[in-house]
Amino acid sequence: MAYFNINNFFRTVADSGFQRTNQFRCQIDVGAIGAAADTSPSLGLYLKNKYPTASKWLAEGLLCEQTTTPSRELEATTLGIYGYDETYPVYSTYLDQRCSFYAPLIDHGTKQGNDVASLFHEWQNGIQRRADTFGNDASMVLKFPDEYRLSEGMVLEQLSTYNPKRRGGILGVNVNAQGNVRDGIQQFNRVSRWFNGPQVPTSWTNRRSSDFDDSEGPTLTYKFFNVFPKTVETANLNWDVASEFQRVSVTFTYSYWTMKEEQLL
Repeated sequence: MAYFNINNFFRTVADSGFQRTNQFRCQIDVGAIGAAADTSPSLGLYLKNKYPTASKWLAEGLLCEQTTTPSRELEATTLGIYGYDETYPVYSTYLDQRCSFYAPLIDHGTKQGNDVASLFHEWQNGIQRRADTFGNDASMVLKFPDEYRLSEGMVLEQLSTYNPKRRGGILGVNVNAQGNVRDGIQQFNRVSRWFNGPQVPTSWTNRRSSDFDDSEGPTLTYKFFNVFPKTVETANLNWDVASEFQRVSVTFTYSYWTMKEEQLL
């Protein structure tokens, strides 16, 4: 009788490890919004010019703190044939994609702006505008889909757990599977709170900087097509919580997604 030992399996995969849920980036190419339409300038170029820093960080995947892998459901029907019930697929359903983004304040000369939230609100205004910038009623006419959809340009990548060549993004530090960097940041935050100082999100250690080494490549890549923000959710505001960062939660709808095939060596 064969002996089953799960530890043998764990030893087999010890070198490569498991896919970690905190190793990902979600990129949105703001400038490509509405690129399929024959309009000039496109909605994407308007947003990119109005919010250049937020657009850059979204394109680099630095702002998405939390999301999920996409889902696909095969709707089925049941047919009775010769006394047996058989189930057959009839069409696919792709469920909405929800993402949570950081909302850093961005300098504009003598003032600061919450540009990430503004960008997504303005994207929805590009679909249907209720009022102009002075509060006057707008036409409220819905635009054509090609004018407001991101036909291609939203990509979700899952990354390997540890690469000695990889340097974490904003903080520029190596991140390993034991999370010693995260522990250090948590200690910094505890001390900083004593002096009402700034707080650093621990998930920033997983972001990728502009000098990221892409030689290893993602472990899995999802590409979304015909994307637009269906819902920009409310954010809780509370005078009693001084150290909490605002997040902008957005639910995207899209036509479908595909897996991008990587060349395996």
